[in-house]
Parts: sequence; structure tokens; C-alpha cells
Amino acid sequence: MNITLMEKGEVLATIVEKQVTCDDNKVRECLEALITNHELNNFPPHIDKDKMLKDAIKGFAFASGYELK
Repeated sequence: MNITLMEKGEVLATIVEKQVTCDDNKVRECLEALITNHELNNFPPHIDKDKMLKDAIKGFAFASGYELK
């Protein structure tokens, strides 16, 4: 999974596999919490865990006014 969060055309954070790179501590901690929560939870077998994580990150980005790439 490779995701880039953008703010006003500038790269805010990148997620490669499940490693977050971000200079903004608050954003980095939120993204790391989403990833950790995803890893610790058990989901039914019919749920695609990776898609669910991507959707959670998309929701965070949308609620925070960030763009995804």
C-alpha cells in the first residue's frame, strides 16, 4: 500500500506498506493509530482488511481536508 496525503499541493505524509513518514507529529500519530488499530483487530474473513484500512485513511484525509494520491 502506497498512499500520499497532500495539503495545498504539498506532500504532507506518505505511507509505504505500513510505514508512515510525516513531519507533522499530530498527523503522523493519527495515521499510525489507524494502522495499529487495523493490525490489532480481528475482522471476519469476508472483509478485505487492506481495503478497510485504505478506506479509514481516506476518511481521515477527507475529514481533515487533505487530498490523497
